[in-house]
Amino acid sequence: MPASPQLTDAEVHTLMAYIREIQRLGWLDVLRDEFADDDDTSLEELDDISHMRVTPRDPIHVTRPKLGFQRNLDTGRTLYAANCASCHGLTGRGDGLNMPLDEQGKPIVVRDLTSGEFRGGTKVEEVYKRIRCGVPGTPMSAAVALTKEEVWQLVYYVRYLARR
Repeated sequence: MPASPQLTDAEVHTLMAYIREIQRLGWLDVLRDEFADDDDTSLEELDDISHMRVTPRDPIHVTRPKLGFQRNLDTGRTLYAANCASCHGLTGRGDGLNMPLDEQGKPIVVRDLTSGEFRGGTKVEEVYKRIRCGVPGTPMSAAVALTKEEVWQLVYYVRYLARR
């Protein structure tokens, strides 16, 4: 989507609200189909769920590693092998053994991390957010079981893969 510098802030917010509403209505259609045979779930509940799906969450504030943090490619490689390689492959080329599916059961093209193009951006803070929060609608879940330091080790290892 090209930039639109001619839009005012108010117009951008109006456009965002419109796009969110289109997305919400799409989710509502999906939920109605999923719960068509469920007499226990009301249309109001489905409407609430669709609103939750498109409501932005609080911003994530990324704090850099503490003073004294040492990047360790061996640690990053170990964490990557345990948490990422099944889909992204051991070398990061998107050729892992798993063929992941999205929430609707459609195949997902796994990111080739060696391309250097990441969903959400290439800055270390952006890569951190993607790993920490996961990718909604995909099997890439939030890395809540990892410490902040472990996520940082993964960030630097993923960036290492991109530079190779």
